[in-house]
Parts: sequence; structure tokens; C-alpha cells
Amino acid sequence: MARIKNFGTATMKFGEGIIVSGSAGSDDYALVVTGSSIILDALHVSQYIRHADDSDTHLNFTDNKINSKVGNITMLTMEKSNVAPHEITFNDGGNNIDFIVKGNGSNEGNPGFKFDASTNRVGINGVGTPTVELDVDGDIKASGDLYADKIRRSSDSDTTTKILLNDELIKLYAGHSSNNILAVGNTNTEGTDNNFWVSGSIGSKGTATQGIAVFGGDLVVSGTLTAIQKHICTAKYTATNNNQQYIRFNAASSNTSPGSNNKFIAPCAGRLSYIIIRSTGTPGQTEVAFHRSTNGTANLATTPLETIDVTMSNANTAYQVYFTPVANFGPGDIVGLSVNPVSNHGNVDITLVFELDFVI
Repeated sequence: MARIKNFGTATMKFGEGIIVSGSAGSDDYALVVTGSSIILDALHVSQYIRHADDSDTHLNFTDNKINSKVGNITMLTMEKSNVAPHEITFNDGGNNIDFIVKGNGSNEGNPGFKFDASTNRVGINGVGTPTVELDVDGDIKASGDLYADKIRRSSDSDTTTKILLNDELIKLYAGHSSNNILAVGNTNTEGTDNNFWVSGSIGSKGTATQGIAVFGGDLVVSGTLTAIQKHICTAKYTATNNNQQYIRFNAASSNTSPGSNNKFIAPCAGRLSYIIIRSTGTPGQTEVAFHRSTNGTANLATTPLETIDVTMSNANTAYQVYFTPVANFGPGDIVGLSVNPVSNHGNVDITLVFELDFVI
């Protein structure tokens, strides 16, 4: 039977341990302290420091390693390896544990830093739910290189405005992922020149149609200049009736039905952009029609691809007639123009402005 001695407020059972204040009611521990304790020197433990009422919440000391568990989930591990680098690991057990650093609520607020374990994403400066791998509400500054394959406006989706950094080529997209409006780079061409592309040549200055490129200085081209070019044709005829007339190319006068003189052979793909028409008379309401036939066809089709109405109410006055991209053609096609007024034609002069796409 164990001997019991009293030492003030402590009760000692030899062979079973020490109970301080005598109210623990358990013999499972060598030392039970029910009140506060002050240790004035080092405390040495063999392995664990545990919570008294929650044994799976503890600090686990092993050789050169400290492991912290809360509710049996490993939160933090610190380890001195045999060789550097040594490690401090958060969420060493691979659980869904977010790592959060709070600031004082300034700038964009809290959290100052958050790692979202469920998505493997990081939010900085008030970003509590990061939408990409690194989501920062604020500026990013780098004194060294910034490596990226793609740069995108933060409020746009994955299919809109972006800068794409390919191997030896930079591409700028605007509006949609298919709208490659600018490209600069070297595509294995000889010499020291770089290739430079600007898409959208179709359009006119001063209108809502996109496609204007402006160079403030000289433009030097060391090779062939290939572009959508404006090509101008002129035609003139006289008609004292209001019958439909097909204009001639490389010859004066006109015809009431399309024939050998009424066709322009397209050297490449393109379209009729607009015409300027004037008459010595007053034809009034006038239908101006664009006609096309494919390569291998003898004459123009009498059914037009597009018809535009213009009211020519004043004599000796120029009228501009704009066509849409419907008035297009391919290489080898034959195209032409017919004029059909309400009143007499008079002496008519026409300037046609074609856009020829030598890029294709």
C-alpha cells in the first residue's frame, strides 16, 4: 500500500505521482495541477504537450521537428532537415485549411493575404475569394522580369481583349479572341526586319467603321507592300430615256443588257466600296445596282447582288452611293454596275472606288 504524505496544499502518493490541490480525481497522470503554474526554469517534455480535455489537440516534439495538430488536423509543421533548405509547412496534412493573414483593414481591407486551399488560389489586399491563381486588388510592381504567356484586361472574359506572347511573336486582340488586330514579330524571315500586321483595312476615315492605321512619320517598306488597295475606275455615257443602263469599262457609252463591254475582271478578292455619280439632267429616284458573275461565265448576271437607291434631284451635282460588304467578288469574277432612274439619264459621269484585297 502506498504511503501518503501532506506537504501543505500538495498531496503525494509515492509510486503514483503528485496531485497538487488534491481535486483532480484521476490517477492517470504522474502530476496533476488544477490551478495556475509558474515554471521558473526550462520545461522538458519527451514528445507531447496536449490539451487536457482534447487529446487530439497537441504539440508533438520529435527530433528536429515540431508538429502542431488541432482536432487531429495537422495545421503547422516546422522541421530542420539534414541539409538546407529547412521547412515551415502549413497544412502539412493536405486538408482544406485556408491560410489567412489579416491587416489593419486599410487599403482594400481584409484579408491582407489568403491562400484558398480548396482552389489552390491566392488573394491579396481584400480578395477573400480569389478568382484566379493570384488575385490582387491593387497594383503589382516588379523590378525584374515579369514572365507571362498572356496579358488580359481583368474585367474581360477569356475570349476578349488580350496580348498574346507567342514564340518570337506578340499578338494584340481586341473585342474577341478571333480579332487579332495587331501582330509584331519575327517568323523566320531573312534579314533584320520584323513583321508587322494591322488587320481591319476595310473602313473609311471619319466613320464608325473600324480599320484606320495612322503613321505619324515616314513609312519605309523594304519588301513588297501588300494591302487592301483603293482602285478607281471611271465611266461615262449619255441616255435620253429612263431605261436601265449597264456602264462600260474602257469604253464610252452604255448598254441596256450586259455584254462584252460591261465587265470588270477582278484581279483578286475585294468589294465595291462606293461610287460618285453626277448627271447634266435630273434623273430623280435612281437605282444603282452591283452585278457579279463567277469566273467561267460569259456575261454579268442581270439579277444584282445589291441595289442602292439615290435621289438625283439636282443637275451637275455629285452624289455618293455607298455599298455594303455584300457587293464583293473573288479573283477572276466579273463585276459591273447598272443605273436605272425614274427620269432621263442625261449625260452621266461615274467614278467607281473598288477595294482590292491583295493580302489574301
